Amino acid sequence: MSKTALVSGNNWISSALVFRLLKEKKADKVIWLKPVKPHMPAPLPSLDKNLGGSNWVELFREAGLFEDSFEEPEEGLGLREFKNRSFQVPAWVSSPNPKDRMEILKDYLWGPESNMAPAIELTFPKPWSDYIGELREILGKDDRIDIKEGMEIISCEKTEEKIQVRLSSDDQVTVDDFYYCGDVSQFGKIDGVEKTFEVGGKRIRWSDVNRKWKPFGAVQVEFIHSIALNQFTATSFFAPITRDSGETSHRHLWGSFFENGKRSRWTVYLTAEEQEDNHAIARKIRKIKQTLNKMFNGSDWLPSNCKEFTDTVERETVRLEENFLYTESPRLTRAISVLDTGYLLTDQFGPESISVQLATVFGQREIKNSSPDIAELKDIAESTV
Repeated sequence: MSKTALVSGNNWISSALVFRLLKEKKADKVIWLKPVKPHMPAPLPSLDKNLGGSNWVELFREAGLFEDSFEEPEEGLGLREFKNRSFQVPAWVSSPNPKDRMEILKDYLWGPESNMAPAIELTFPKPWSDYIGELREILGKDDRIDIKEGMEIISCEKTEEKIQVRLSSDDQVTVDDFYYCGDVSQFGKIDGVEKTFEVGGKRIRWSDVNRKWKPFGAVQVEFIHSIALNQFTATSFFAPITRDSGETSHRHLWGSFFENGKRSRWTVYLTAEEQEDNHAIARKIRKIKQTLNKMFNGSDWLPSNCKEFTDTVERETVRLEENFLYTESPRLTRAISVLDTGYLLTDQFGPESISVQLATVFGQREIKNSSPDIAELKDIAESTV
């Protein structure tokens, strides 16, 4: 009997989910709702090998995204910290033990930053999240997928065996399986869904998610340069930015060059208050540029006709994403069950949780420990993406 699945989301995990649903034959047809605003590219071009990175590599390989051997990622030390006017290996790399590395990393970095920085790095020929864009192009040509651009869910109703979903176009669709991959804090606004959900052994109201889990936003600036600035595109960087008056967090700028140094992408995380404050966002964008001017200067980086990094910029694109990460939530050990037979999956808990959530959907074991260590995360992450 033919099965139809509905997937709502335009982010990393939704792309992996749609690919796997069809590959594992858990759905014969997928209705894929893509909100108007896509997920911003990842702040760093690399992934953590032990926290799902190897699984993304396998998925990209299965999708045919590595055309030849030179595109295969490698384990390495591509990330560099700009400190004391020089580029240095991050402090956590000093330990050969993966668990110790993660502990050092968590202590060294500000909350949201520690959720994205790799302890054991897999470097790619281009930013890893750019492969997600290529995967979306492949999926867009699959006639088993009905893509509905700019479409949102208005209401859901669970019947005996099916789920009826009303869309923002006022159309109704009936599906066998339901997967919501959007902003966790927005799910509770859908008519017909439960008022609470369970995670970490506790029930939480959807309306309390942001208050209890402390969301962080992100502002990202992407530049097109007049000249290639860094031929070593496997290298990525982070550097401290100047604090605002009264600011206590020690935060960093994160980013890299790509397309042979003709483009670069730089991200700073925002507090819940900052992500709603246009003036605070504008200040952070200025600090991004000021920091880049300090990092990349002199003849080693700049042509003779440019005094500063920003002199090389031909065009820039600014992206803002609210609720990019949650850092004070219980560690997510499985996808969140909704509508009895459906699931909520999200990128908002950091890359370490993506494989764990997908494992729930595809019948792999879940992590029982509420605070699993690196070895346990690696064990479950190796089972699926």
